[in-house]
Amino acid sequence: MNMYDVLVKNGRIVTADRVSEGNIAIRDGKIAAVLNAGEEPEAAKVIDAKGNYVFPGIIDCHAHLNEPGFEYREDFETGSRAAVVAGCTTLID
Repeated sequence: MNMYDVLVKNGRIVTADRVSEGNIAIRDGKIAAVLNAGEEPEAAKVIDAKGNYVFPGIIDCHAHLNEPGFEYREDFETGSRAAVVAGCTTLID
């Protein structure tokens, strides 16, 4: 087996139907394998997610970035930054 680019190990992997302990292998920016705890293939970079939940990216299909007109409340930049911190990969305004 070829080496992976990134291995996220010891995470609590969240899927639609459960939360399980395990590892995620990434190659070329995409999830290449979801592995059981203890399965640790070689990877160029290893991220230890011990004690943390690993979620897929969130898509917010009902965002309000208030631009134009209400930038004093929130604008594209501040709303986008807040979304990233929350785990959003896509906003639909």
